[in-house]
Amino acid sequence: MTAGSKIYSNAVAKYNEGRLLDAEKLKRVVEAEYDDAVRMLYDYGYGEGLPIEEADAEKLAELEIGKLISFVREYAFDETISAYLLNPYLYNNAKAAYKSRIVAVGRQAYFPGFDEETEAVRTGDYKNLSTVMAAALEKLDSAFADGETSSMAIDVALTSASFEEELRLAGKLGGAYKKQTVKKIDYTNLLTAFRCRRARVKASAAVEMFLSGGKIDEAQLTSLLTLDAETALKNFDGEYYERVKFLFETGDFIAYERDIDDALLAGAVRDRENMVSSDPFVGYFYAKKSEIQTVKLALTCLKNGARDEIQRRLRKFCD
Repeated sequence: MTAGSKIYSNAVAKYNEGRLLDAEKLKRVVEAEYDDAVRMLYDYGYGEGLPIEEADAEKLAELEIGKLISFVREYAFDETISAYLLNPYLYNNAKAAYKSRIVAVGRQAYFPGFDEETEAVRTGDYKNLSTVMAAALEKLDSAFADGETSSMAIDVALTSASFEEELRLAGKLGGAYKKQTVKKIDYTNLLTAFRCRRARVKASAAVEMFLSGGKIDEAQLTSLLTLDAETALKNFDGEYYERVKFLFETGDFIAYERDIDDALLAGAVRDRENMVSSDPFVGYFYAKKSEIQTVKLALTCLKNGARDEIQRRLRKFCD
């Protein structure tokens, strides 16, 4: 990889960043009626190739994600950064493909650009998959050999493998990426613990859902399942103390997810103007991903007459 190739990739990303929806455009979409909001999005570049009468939140989001995946594959200056950014989409396909083979489920939606990997999972031919993914799938095969299947078990196993893969890739990219991935694991585990607490899931079952690789250990997480807030909070400090305190005080999982999304987006990018770093490229990726999530959410709420939910759930675009 040369400095020139990174500068070129960043220049393309900065150009695309200038085409992101700004706060004013988003406000117009949110304040419009559903049909008008869809028309506005078409004016802003959404829905390319999709007849407007067929458009809905899901289809528009899928199209934009497909374009974002293609952008990363074409312009990423490094194969590892491409694999790191696209890893969640790859594992989403793996989950869908495995379920289509093992569990009686309906039609599965796949993200574009992972045809070989998706087909490998669907056919059970794992030899060309990553070591992490292949190991997770082989373990699932063994677990389901007696004919008993569980969609949730597939989700848990492949989510865990996805984060293991992401942590491996982050290690190759450098300390900042690893630190970011560890935080993502910890944030996710805290939310899982509180969801298990609300559902009164036993500790023996909850620990199977916790991701490995984070700073928060299993004892800290299981303490959240049964202890009162005052006692449990003694096991945490710093930022994690504040996160746990928020969840105990509000029980608002939606607000928590919004806040950690914002924190992760801010942490992923330190200097978007540094054209010899990875920040401009990575920053655009996460900003566009956030935009797609926000648009999908807004259209879904407008379609269902839940305009008031938009602000509560809204994810920040970018500064």
